[in-house]
Amino acid sequence: MKIETVPMFSIPLGFTTLPKELCDQLKPLKGFGQDGPESDDAFNILADYPHIEKAIGNTFALWVNTIYNRPKQKWIVTTSWITENLNGTRIASHNHLNALWSAVLYFDTITENFAPLQIENPIMPQGIQVYPEAPLNPFTSLTYECPIKEGTILFFPSYCKHFHDEYEQKKGAPLRRSLALNFLPTGFIGSGDSTLDTNWLSHDDR
Repeated sequence: MKIETVPMFSIPLGFTTLPKELCDQLKPLKGFGQDGPESDDAFNILADYPHIEKAIGNTFALWVNTIYNRPKQKWIVTTSWITENLNGTRIASHNHLNALWSAVLYFDTITENFAPLQIENPIMPQGIQVYPEAPLNPFTSLTYECPIKEGTILFFPSYCKHFHDEYEQKKGAPLRRSLALNFLPTGFIGSGDSTLDTNWLSHDDR
């Protein structure tokens, strides 16, 4: 007897490689670690680089709009910042609020020592767990190991928790650095009593 198995639902992860010329422009920028930045301005690092923000935004829209089947949907980058790990410490599991999609761009040098980004399975394990004896698969894995190469950009839903493990940061070796971004849709979204025009959210209380 043949029994078919299909994924009932799926969580998309998009990735591609951005041009070296774009990545090189980010390398001089200052980042920060888990302790946080000196000011909130650090979370808008692309404000002075609108051409980079536009290039990344266009790449993201090209991908995500095929998922939604909305070729004309517009998106904005809400926050953007440079992360860097000074000593190879583990980055705690976290996710990004007030965003729909998130991205990570590995714009700088990547070494074989760097721990890859791990995305946690948001489907909580059941109270009774049967642990597989064979290699894990998408139905049994608790984490997904993302590709990490210079120029690689990853797109994933902002509700997904992610982290990376501790690794050895050798003295004088390049630091593990990346550009992180969050995205929200703009314009009319939803339908019926769940309709939203993001222009309604404009305010003057700055």
